[in-house]
Amino acid sequence: DSMLETIRSFGMAMLEASGELLAVQQLHALHVLELAESGDRHLHGANQLMWLARLEQERSNLRAGWEWTLHHQPDWAYRFACALAWFWSLRGGWHEGRARFERVLAVSGTSRWLEARARVCRAELEVDSGSPQDGTSAMISDAREICRELGDSVGLGRLQLAEAKLAAHRDLVGSVVSLASSASQTLETETEPWHAAQALIVLGEAQFFAAGVDVAEPCFAAALEKFRTLGDRWGMSGALKYQGEMVGLKGHPKRAVKLIEESLVLARQMGDQGSLVGSVASSEVFLGRTLCRLGRYAASRASLERAIDIYRISGNQLGLGWAMANLGHVDLQSGDWSSARHLIRQSYGLMPVSYT
Repeated sequence: DSMLETIRSFGMAMLEASGELLAVQQLHALHVLELAESGDRHLHGANQLMWLARLEQERSNLRAGWEWTLHHQPDWAYRFACALAWFWSLRGGWHEGRARFERVLAVSGTSRWLEARARVCRAELEVDSGSPQDGTSAMISDAREICRELGDSVGLGRLQLAEAKLAAHRDLVGSVVSLASSASQTLETETEPWHAAQALIVLGEAQFFAAGVDVAEPCFAAALEKFRTLGDRWGMSGALKYQGEMVGLKGHPKRAVKLIEESLVLARQMGDQGSLVGSVASSEVFLGRTLCRLGRYAASRASLERAIDIYRISGNQLGLGWAMANLGHVDLQSGDWSSARHLIRQSYGLMPVSYT
């Protein structure tokens, strides 16, 4: 490594001496910007796995290119941040994403449109983190003001979706239904199938609590169809586990198991880095719950114990409590009341009672 660094330093010195350093840095920045923007498009489609791996491999180049644009090409810096926002979310890179958006948005000299899109992406990154910071509502409001000024319907639809996710985080079910329904309609009209599918997932979750299985299931089915068309494994995995849960609750547990097992296969294909590990764990919980309904207690327990291990290692206390509560329910159904009582009591200390 030290030899490579020495060679790199020598090359930089030679380029600087020849007066070509700035031009080479610009070409490099443009190359990795185009790479990031290509990656952003593919992370929502059938080549998702390949591009996740490629962007991960290019992290150091992406960071170096972005850093250069921040000082020399503000428009490119804004485009960089927007292009990498979903990558940061998938990889759990919220701290890096927050820091980079903060620096980008402090730089003047870019177009109003790029500023609007960066503020939209920043708001989405925040709500997707699972623990939105104070000031998220104001962040969404600021972005909405610019999108309205520009007549940016897509941006407004995406912000409605971000608001719906924030309302879901605060357990405001009525607000979620209204916002997610409006967002899905807007994004469908604007031919934004990926974001429209996300809105349908959020709407389905809220409708389950507000109106029941019969109203929620069509939302998940429609989202699954969109994600399948796009080839997005991450989206398909999420829609399949919810669809499986609905099917199971409607009295078809065997079909439900098949759907959730497919969800789990897709989640595992996505990898176990960053937030993706949570997709595997949540699919395991959904599978465990469904196997319990079939009376397959040993298989159910094994699935939930895998989820507990994942949540414990990743430090996700809410997920850990949720998985433990479900394991307690399995023990209760199988007659192990002592274990059930212990697990459920532990879960209460990790999450709100409403999550059980």
